[in-house]
Amino acid sequence: MNTLPDEPRTAGFWIRMFASLFDIFLIFAFVYGPLMSIFGRELGLLQWAVDAVLFAFTIFMWQTRGGTPGKLLLGLRVVDATTLGPMTTPQALGRYLAYLVSMLPLCLGFLWVALDRRHQAWHDKLAGTLVIHAPRRPREPSLVETAKVIEPG
Repeated sequence: MNTLPDEPRTAGFWIRMFASLFDIFLIFAFVYGPLMSIFGRELGLLQWAVDAVLFAFTIFMWQTRGGTPGKLLLGLRVVDATTLGPMTTPQALGRYLAYLVSMLPLCLGFLWVALDRRHQAWHDKLAGTLVIHAPRRPREPSLVETAKVIEPG
């Protein structure tokens, strides 16, 4: 739980884990599954191309939407920890590369989310980012809802 009243509501361990699992499911269902059914389990050099596309897609999604599909589905956004605005391109690149730091010691960097006051994983700390619950945007009323019904007399 956040201790400062002006702090955004940060996303904890479990919701971030479910977002990641959803992303992993999508990657296997729509990328690796079809490719392995065509080329077999060993993708060879194609693996490098797939990894490059997934890297570019992740950076693109962070920059344009504020999160990967799993995070967006669960109403989460990755933001700059200081401004709470969109992360910069260097932050996005650094965050992605810092995943290695979070993975190396038995994924302790990911588990750190459960212990940290601001729910930051090590890659968030290194990149200066936060994962927050995004405020819901008000829905635009439909034409039917905005049309005034004129009743006679």
